[in-house]
Amino acid sequence: MILDEIVDLLKELVILKSESHYDALALWIAHTFSIPEFDFTPRLGVWSPEKRCGKSLLLEIISYLVPRKIMTSSISSAALFRIIAKDESVVILMDESDTVFGRNGDKEKAEALRQIMNSGFKRGVFAIRCEAPSFDTKEFATFSPMVIAGIGTSAIPETVADRSILIEMRRKTSSENIREFESDEVEEIFTPFRLALGDWVKENSRNFRSLRPEMPSELNSRARDVWKPLYKIAESAGQAWREKAWSASLALSSDSQEEDEVTLSMKLLED
Repeated sequence: MILDEIVDLLKELVILKSESHYDALALWIAHTFSIPEFDFTPRLGVWSPEKRCGKSLLLEIISYLVPRKIMTSSISSAALFRIIAKDESVVILMDESDTVFGRNGDKEKAEALRQIMNSGFKRGVFAIRCEAPSFDTKEFATFSPMVIAGIGTSAIPETVADRSILIEMRRKTSSENIREFESDEVEEIFTPFRLALGDWVKENSRNFRSLRPEMPSELNSRARDVWKPLYKIAESAGQAWREKAWSASLALSSDSQEEDEVTLSMKLLED
């Protein structure tokens, strides 16, 4: 099964925190091949607690496996929603997000990007701008799959994280080895996987909208929206992948299980 092959490939190339992270990542990559069939597209938040954990390498690997992509470490909100308006299926991969959303980042730029990232999670939300020379208002769709990566939890804004599948990386130990590859090997290594995944999704995508997979009651309404596209992919992949999606959603969304979860700010206010 191609999803299993994607997981095996990822395990050869990068070190993630747990098995659930690999399964969730494979499902997320698969959903980018059929964006028109979904009304939600979860953000993929890649973060590491320290340098040299391989987050930039993981973004590079994801870019080789998705159908269409744009990689950047610096982009304005205006450029972002104009790119998305041309093609909702393009995958935006943003590295070094800690420099944008961190303590020393441009607060105005960060807030504008955060709004686009939040609104683009759900189909049907638009950025509205005045266009020269007439300055008539124009709607720009913001719905598009997006990956953001950085060091530390502050690299992903809280409201974006709430709409994300969070992939945590770690440094490899001295006893662990990963497969290294050269730039001239990219097509040879990744193209067969990308084509096979695209063919599988194409064969099954006509059923995605009608699927109503069962989801854990422990997930709140936002978490269910986040995981819904991935559950539909898993439902089409068979029982083993239904179980993997179930386990991964509980493992990776455990912080959002309580509908009325109190934030740190609210706890401080109550105290």
